[in-house]
Amino acid sequence: MDKSFSSAVLPVKMISLRNPKSSLRRSTIYIASPSPKAHRALAVQNQLASEQELQPRSNRSAMNRQISVLFFALSVVVLHSTDAVSQDHPSQVRVAAISFEPTKLDLAGNCDRLEFHFREAAKGGAKIAVAPEGILEGYIVNEILADEYKPAQMHDVAVEINSPTIQRFQRLARELQICVVFGFAEKIGKEVYNSAVFIDDVGKICGTYHKMQLHEGYDPEWWFNRLGRQSRAFETPYGKCGILICNDRWNPLLAKIPALDGAQFLIIPSFGSTSKAQDEAVLSRGVENNLPVIEANVGVSLIVSDNQIVAVDRHREGITYGEINIPAPRPKDTVNRDRTEVEFLRWRETEMPQRLAKTVANYDPHGPAREQDVTQLKSSRLKVTLGNNRSAEINGEQHRAGYNGIFAITSPDQPESPFVPAYSGWNLEHYFDASPRSAANIFFEPRYAAMKLKRSDNRTVELYQSATPAYQVESWTRFRASDPYYLDFSYRCKPHRDDYAGDFLGVFWASYMNGPIDKSIYFLDGESSLTQPTWRQLCTQQHNRDSTVKQNQDSTELKFETGDTLFSNISPMTYSAPFFYGRFRNMVLIYVFRENQNLRFAHSPSGGGRNSAGNDTNPAWDFQLIIPNPQKGQEYQLEGRLIYKPWKGRADVLAEVSRYLQGVKESDNQ
Repeated sequence: MDKSFSSAVLPVKMISLRNPKSSLRRSTIYIASPSPKAHRALAVQNQLASEQELQPRSNRSAMNRQISVLFFALSVVVLHSTDAVSQDHPSQVRVAAISFEPTKLDLAGNCDRLEFHFREAAKGGAKIAVAPEGILEGYIVNEILADEYKPAQMHDVAVEINSPTIQRFQRLARELQICVVFGFAEKIGKEVYNSAVFIDDVGKICGTYHKMQLHEGYDPEWWFNRLGRQSRAFETPYGKCGILICNDRWNPLLAKIPALDGAQFLIIPSFGSTSKAQDEAVLSRGVENNLPVIEANVGVSLIVSDNQIVAVDRHREGITYGEINIPAPRPKDTVNRDRTEVEFLRWRETEMPQRLAKTVANYDPHGPAREQDVTQLKSSRLKVTLGNNRSAEINGEQHRAGYNGIFAITSPDQPESPFVPAYSGWNLEHYFDASPRSAANIFFEPRYAAMKLKRSDNRTVELYQSATPAYQVESWTRFRASDPYYLDFSYRCKPHRDDYAGDFLGVFWASYMNGPIDKSIYFLDGESSLTQPTWRQLCTQQHNRDSTVKQNQDSTELKFETGDTLFSNISPMTYSAPFFYGRFRNMVLIYVFRENQNLRFAHSPSGGGRNSAGNDTNPAWDFQLIIPNPQKGQEYQLEGRLIYKPWKGRADVLAEVSRYLQGVKESDNQ
């Protein structure tokens, strides 16, 4: 076969024309398919042949003649197309790199958004459209490692390659006559791989690739994040393609392997660094192998052709177009390909454990708790275990690093703590402004920055955190137990910068509830009062949906760059009195605060992960303080009380709230 032909061959069903009245005889011939035009023509001929088999015998002769004419025309198309692809005339293809930030765990919503962008790319004339890594499930590996999500949640959003989800995009590619490439969590048996798929313009899956180099390292127990084992180029309508995924792009060997396997262009779905260094890495992978590259990253799109960047865009959401010149087919060098792959795999054997060690240290940066990191406070009806953000073992249960505040609270009336043992209640969780969600060590900065625990007396403890690395917030959190079942709380903070995005600073606390039968929190409607109460119930339908409830006098409108957080999704409800409560077993937890119109409540139905039985999710009952126009060096504070007592009805809740607020008022008047 002529070298200008693609090395792939396509099976085409043919109809015997010797005797139209005889029964159909099926045979298979092979035709080289070097161009998209010939590729599509073969697919059409194939479809007609299949449809002909379903026709009555009386209609087959006419269709046979039509197929004969079509196949003659097809042979002309093939010959013409093979002449067009030569060593001297590389084919030029219009491509699109798509960028948008997927919503974590929202498979259906992300699929809809991806379809919209693919349709827009087709309207823009793209023949190949590439979307980022993990675009279907939202790339949740980091959240699993940070304990924000549980590994089991990966099963809810990972899909098999033959699933209806992938078939949807096969139909879309065929409809639009465009090749589509995107990253997703691929379920294979009980394991999940970080995968990318290439679907051609007739809806055929040309190839898949599993990420082979992980920034976070690798643990054999991570069934939700398996490592790829091999990289190979595969045939597409535009020549052979090789795929890398995100962190792979930093390693020259991982681009060299598919290049030696005959790749004529590279595709890189990413969801990572958007720095200039990553631009240089992507360009280098193209230059080293003399190949065009299409990278679709969340926050940066990059297209390389003829050893230079021909298009780059740093919009968080949008489509970047460019033209790439695909070189003529190149022969495989299987000897050097395999040698290079072995070299990489040997390097990976030592590199991944080293990266894993760094990841573990990052998520438990301070090591296990010492005696001075955990303490107990007691009142006549409560025993409260508190600590900083070191990992610890509490009552035989492992408390994970990062979670601070109330580790457990028990009562003679209820020996079981209402908080998930691995996590905390009243946990200082986030500092935030209008910036997009960032890496875990910034998004959960109070978890990572060192905290000191200081016990003042038998009933008082303080958690101190010096100015944090990113948000530069210094804080003091004090808890004091008092009879019979109260835990008073005061928080002070001092920002050490005044350039927060959106001109505000947010402080967020989370309480991870341990399998309450009722996941809801309850508060008074914004139009009611303590003397004329109208109750409202908040149990959000989904994490990050209508999550935050504002006070009825709160006129502060915050503008966030993205909306995938609890604090950026506002409920239509408002509250009047500064408290909410929730039920746990035979008890009630009442969160009541000193009046502050910038206090907000928040709720998640699943923030506490799976329950102990694994058949439901644990809710999170949260609150937050908004500081408009924060001034560097000025102190801000929030005060409140946690009441944990047997449930006696709503009248008792209102009595406890009124008692606290009256006490605060009297204290202020002294």
